[in-house]
Amino acid sequence: MSEPSILQKSTKLRDAVLKILNIPCYAIWKDESVGIPNDALIRLTRNQQGGGSPSEFLSSFEIWTEDFSQPLGMDDYPVVQLIRTEKSTASRRVGLYDPKTGLPRLFDVNAEAITDEVSGEFVGGIVVLKDVTEYMDRIAAQKDLNAQQFEDLGDLLPLMVWTTTPDGGIDWFNQRLVIIY
Repeated sequence: MSEPSILQKSTKLRDAVLKILNIPCYAIWKDESVGIPNDALIRLTRNQQGGGSPSEFLSSFEIWTEDFSQPLGMDDYPVVQLIRTEKSTASRRVGLYDPKTGLPRLFDVNAEAITDEVSGEFVGGIVVLKDVTEYMDRIAAQKDLNAQQFEDLGDLLPLMVWTTTPDGGIDWFNQRLVIIY
């Protein structure tokens, strides 16, 4: 058996690095001729396959705005924006529906331009998606808890407490005010 070439070794190592990462990521060449998804990203696709051209692979996604109010067109996908602008971006938030559960998931997307070390020429990029769904759910739960604690504290005060809108309408009041009315 012959010794593997440098290219074969590099390919095996690259594949191993991409496979072990649990964070979805996608590397793409500047002319969009080659794209390499890792397994975590493939699991987010509707067809669960990573083959085909980059445009075929990307069409297996339906990416939404952060609030899930509308799907993004392919030209607005972070990886396509990266290739078109040749500029890195950080913390763009997008939504995807989980292909297994159908539940919405939020992702922070970072897109990193890759340049040739010698010429500085743009050669491609990599996009990394960090699932922030659980984090956002915890923030929402904490906000609800804070609101409930505020209500409870307001009700414990031996005074009438209320807040008003700019036009003078009452928009919150404690239980002491209810007793008087």
